[in-house]
Amino acid sequence: MFNAYAHVLENIAGLTEAGGFLGVCSLTPQMPAYQAYEEAVLYVQGKRFQDPSVINSSIISAVQGHYGDYHLTEKNKGSRLWISPLMPLY
Repeated sequence: MFNAYAHVLENIAGLTEAGGFLGVCSLTPQMPAYQAYEEAVLYVQGKRFQDPSVINSSIISAVQGHYGDYHLTEKNKGSRLWISPLMPLY
């Protein structure tokens, strides 16, 4: 069962990365609101002494089409993350 679930998520991530997943109540890279959100998060996380948010970084990673053990920031390097295309859904 998990194998089929993993394939579905991997395929959704591939569609997202290619710009083909339009979402259902989901953040997508084409949305001006998402673009402003990503810009704000990356701006704040880029400031000195700012601790990057794992949650916000994971959402941005998922919207960009990344899947599995992907690290947007150095904060969690060495730990295992699970980026899922379900993360931008709300």
